[in-house]
Amino acid sequence: MEQISVNYFNDFKNFNVGLLNEESYNFNSFNEIDDYNNVSCIKCSNCDLTILPTLPIYLEIIFCNNNYLTELPELPKYIRIILCQNNNLIKIPRLPISITYFCCDNNYLTELPKLPKSITDLYCNNNKLTYLPKLHDSIGILECNNNQLTSLPKLPIYIKILYCNNNKLSSLPELPDSLKVLDFSDNPLFTKSKYLYIKMLI
Repeated sequence: MEQISVNYFNDFKNFNVGLLNEESYNFNSFNEIDDYNNVSCIKCSNCDLTILPTLPIYLEIIFCNNNYLTELPELPKYIRIILCQNNNLIKIPRLPISITYFCCDNNYLTELPKLPKSITDLYCNNNKLTYLPKLHDSIGILECNNNQLTSLPKLPIYIKILYCNNNKLSSLPELPDSLKVLDFSDNPLFTKSKYLYIKMLI
């Protein structure tokens, strides 16, 4: 099985494709890739892309951040890591049950798809989200700064890091004992509530 990775060259149309056997190659077009369906990793950041092709069926990792994408294609069922921040995305397709790391910061999303139970790291800062889907207990890191959230769902019991500043939160859900880092600044939380939440972490 093969792997596609992309280098950060000045020529944004040039990207690098690597294989699972750790070989790697440079390409100027997805059409140049032999045995495309066996590619396991694509890194095409900073390539001025406005659209992605149908993704390889064995793809596990994709870095497509810092482009001009307005949508993502259907995500293969084996994908584990997705970095799609700094695009123009308005919607995310269904997330496969294999995904563990998902970053969609700095887009125009108003909602997220249903989250699979496998996800451990979720970054959705700087979007237009008004709510979050159910958060499974697998999540250890959640960053949802700079959105329009008025509430948060029940927090995962093993969550360690939560950044939710600059939203419209008037309260927080119960904070698990596992939580080590919390930032809820720039929200309309009552002052009394702020002291209570901080005290819980001391």
